[in-house]
Amino acid sequence: MEAVNDDTDIWYCITRRVPPDVEAAGKAIIRAFRVRERPFHFEFFRLADGSVVPLEINVRPPGGLTVDMFNFANEFDFYREWANVLVQGRFDAALTRPYACLYVGRKHRLSYARSHEDVIREFRPMIVFDTPMSGVFARAIGDFGYILRDPDEAKLVAAALAIQEKAPSPRGASKPVRRAPVAVEAVRARR
Repeated sequence: MEAVNDDTDIWYCITRRVPPDVEAAGKAIIRAFRVRERPFHFEFFRLADGSVVPLEINVRPPGGLTVDMFNFANEFDFYREWANVLVQGRFDAALTRPYACLYVGRKHRLSYARSHEDVIREFRPMIVFDTPMSGVFARAIGDFGYILRDPDEAKLVAAALAIQEKAPSPRGASKPVRRAPVAVEAVRARR
């Protein structure tokens, strides 16, 4: 929400391990909604006390480049496996989770410390895909996106922070005014 409300950068990661409380919450949602034979994804908030609360329950594939991230993280074809479930009644791919996979977006209006060419040169071993993003998604996930993968999640997070590192402001330039994240504050107020 902050990425849209404050027009800031976003990155997110598909981890190699799903925390047990998130897995338990997801399985409870699957049972409650009787989700079968269709793609789904759930999004959660982790509260200050450590508990998880569902933000979204979606019985559809995730948006953006997330399905591609599933494929890169697991070295399988998501849509082929979905077809296997529908036609053959089985999921054939082995879920070994060899990689964590991270999406990092950048916005044209922001000035970054590294050029696109610098990013490609510095992070080439981890970058599996990079692309301009549709204008429809730009405010939420950036005008340009990179997908990186590596077995080491900490290495990916460090890369995301470096890719989004801002260029120093010219001397005397005013700092951008941040708008209050109204939607985020409304959610916090309900807790």
